[in-house]
Amino acid sequence: MAVYKISEIAKKINISVHTLHYYDKIGLLPFVKRDDNGNRIFEDKDLHYLHIIDFLKKSDMSLKKIKEYIELSLQGDSTLKKRETLILEHKKEVELKISELKDILDAMDYKLWYYKVAVEAGTSKIFDNFKKNEIPKKMQKTIEKLNNVDCIKEFLKIEMSKDKEKK
Repeated sequence: MAVYKISEIAKKINISVHTLHYYDKIGLLPFVKRDDNGNRIFEDKDLHYLHIIDFLKKSDMSLKKIKEYIELSLQGDSTLKKRETLILEHKKEVELKISELKDILDAMDYKLWYYKVAVEAGTSKIFDNFKKNEIPKKMQKTIEKLNNVDCIKEFLKIEMSKDKEKK
């Protein structure tokens, strides 16, 4: 059975020693043992939990929820249903975030189209007399779809309204 110091395990999983200390401080590493001098000792089996923590952190799960998940995992099969529920709820949050990010990408595509047209024309005033049918269908769909999301709506229209203010 291999044993690792905190600095060795940090390199092995590509995380800072400071972060591991913080995780331990908040109770995220209840499985980690200590030697006679109080130094943390990591074993190969601890890598399993550290990878789970890393995965859940990358999925944007809160440290509080990750702690709950780890604690449930350490309790064994009696917590299977609770862990399933926790992961299912988090999956829904991730799906919502993905949907929001897709909308943001669509808005950026629109904005890039806008700038491409304005740069080619040498002015953003080209849009002053633009008709709807001159806007590509994909961009029209983006505007229609995202026009009710305030921050995206403002991102989409801000250039045109500022250009009109300059007149």
